[in-house]
Amino acid sequence: MTSSTLPPWRGCPITSKIPLAMLLLGSGISSLGNTMAALAIPWYVLTTTGSAALTGVAASVNGAAVVFAALLGGALIDRLGARRVIIAADVASGVTVALIPLLAIAGLLPFWALLLLIFAGALLDPPGNAARQALLPDVAAPAGVSAERANTAYTTVLQLAQLAGAPLAGLLIIGVGVSGVLWVDVATFAAAVALLLALVPGPARAATTAVAPDGGASIPRRYTREVAEGLQFLLRDPLLRALVLTGTVQSLLGPALLGVVLPVYVLRLFGTPVNLGLLLAAYTTGAIASGALYAVIAPALPRRPVLVHTVLVMTLGVGLLALTPPLWLMLLALVLLGLEQGPGPAIFNALVQRRTPPALRGRVMSAVIAFALAGGPVGVLLGGLALELAGLRLTLLALLAGYTATWLVLLRNQELCALDAPPLATDETQLTES
Repeated sequence: MTSSTLPPWRGCPITSKIPLAMLLLGSGISSLGNTMAALAIPWYVLTTTGSAALTGVAASVNGAAVVFAALLGGALIDRLGARRVIIAADVASGVTVALIPLLAIAGLLPFWALLLLIFAGALLDPPGNAARQALLPDVAAPAGVSAERANTAYTTVLQLAQLAGAPLAGLLIIGVGVSGVLWVDVATFAAAVALLLALVPGPARAATTAVAPDGGASIPRRYTREVAEGLQFLLRDPLLRALVLTGTVQSLLGPALLGVVLPVYVLRLFGTPVNLGLLLAAYTTGAIASGALYAVIAPALPRRPVLVHTVLVMTLGVGLLALTPPLWLMLLALVLLGLEQGPGPAIFNALVQRRTPPALRGRVMSAVIAFALAGGPVGVLLGGLALELAGLRLTLLALLAGYTATWLVLLRNQELCALDAPPLATDETQLTES
């Protein structure tokens, strides 16, 4: 069934919406578990080793696994199917998290073994996330839900899970200890797998051939070649290339601002981490509010102006921070920064899903995630160096210049006019032609 023949939203049977609802719920539960594990495991390392340096090593191993897997794991989705990869990712997360307290109780968890578990647990997370996004159009279309609404709902669910996960993990550490938190993590992954198995149908058939970006003949299925196909498709499409490059710049600027500059900013102005928590909560609130609003009004709005104007609003937020205003204005600035995180990823992900043939969707979504993740470590490093060499005010002005340049590129880029063009033909036609 093509999108043109899908029944309207109000005419869909309620059962057609169940797979979409369960995919979103399972994604939220899995993200909750990952967020809790991201706090509990470093806390476990710190409390058992007493070393901040070893805690940093554990975090770096996790980050290395995530970037590596994001780039190379996409071909697994197109080979095995998105649903299988999601299940494998959550099972791997649950098993590796469960092994930490089990091996610790048995006295069989030296630090190197803990690092192996952290690496293995993180290895399937990016393919799992990419698989969820690759599967999203398949469960949204029968429910009569537009790609923008489905992606906005997906992003908002993840943000809510991340917002709840960190404080929940902190409370559970106090109440049941870090090992108890890890067992709660295991339960979240098991629940996510159960929902997917029971209520989200598998595909009618897995993709058996890869399709060239020009819709040409089948390509030999060698794994490294398949990974390269996803990157090539993403970078050959002028519209996707323009958005992924500007998105990569934002993935450099955002972690630098939120991960390095903002903590230093708060420490120097207020001297207390409480205000840092308030500011990050304001950022998340802006993201969730904009996502919820965009999910409601997305069909009525053209995509290009929404994308350009939200980046402008984000730039204004950075400019407000550069003025070192009082706390209430800083909170407003962080809300403005968060507003782009609702519609921006939804528009981009929906566009990728529309323009990518199903046989390539896993690899392309993984490549998008890899670009987004790769910018973070570089941005944090550059942000720290800038603070040391240039100071807080000049670093903020440099970030403002970066966000302003991103907005101007989006504003003047004529490729973005295609955002509001009719969607491309689906790959089903291309598959039959090839």
